[in-house]
Amino acid sequence: MLRTSLLALALAATMQQSYEPPKLQGGMIRSQRIMTTTAGMVLLDLTVSERGLVTSTRVVKDVPPYGDLTKESISSWQFDPGRLNRVATDSRILVIGLYRPPAVLFPLPDAPQAPPPDGDDGIPFPTEVVVPPYPPNRIGSANVLVEVDVDERGSVTSAVTLTPETGFDDAAESTARGWKFRPAMEGRQPVRSRVYMIVSFRQPV
Repeated sequence: MLRTSLLALALAATMQQSYEPPKLQGGMIRSQRIMTTTAGMVLLDLTVSERGLVTSTRVVKDVPPYGDLTKESISSWQFDPGRLNRVATDSRILVIGLYRPPAVLFPLPDAPQAPPPDGDDGIPFPTEVVVPPYPPNRIGSANVLVEVDVDERGSVTSAVTLTPETGFDDAAESTARGWKFRPAMEGRQPVRSRVYMIVSFRQPV
């Protein structure tokens, strides 16, 4: 009986898989002139190859013209690939573009409508959204790229700015930490994931 139990535990440990999501290694966001005065939120589903290259980009949510602007910004990104049991593998990653309008007050966007439970769950999906205020005592505009780690429960465990310091970094990181996600799934198992969030601040007029 004891031997059977030990064998079962050993088999379960063998079957348990460890997954490390892709991590951005090269490529930053491009500075772009935005002509519209509206707010916008974009969700992109990126496929990253075992070599760390972006092989496809699928728009999950778009508010024109922000979808095209976001895709342009990430066209040159390269990653350390995702790893399943330490072996490089094709993976998917979520990129969020969050664009403030040039205004102090504006209607906050709702969380995106999630796919059905039996739908696409290979990437984390936002369930609670936070929009940053324009920081006091700041002037100008800035785009901040934040790397966000999400755990198996969909909670943000880390938010780190990757772009050079702008004075808007704390506001962007605080915003990212306030988001909640439906976790990414590997088979039927929730797994850790990584999200890249572009937070765009425009000086109120």
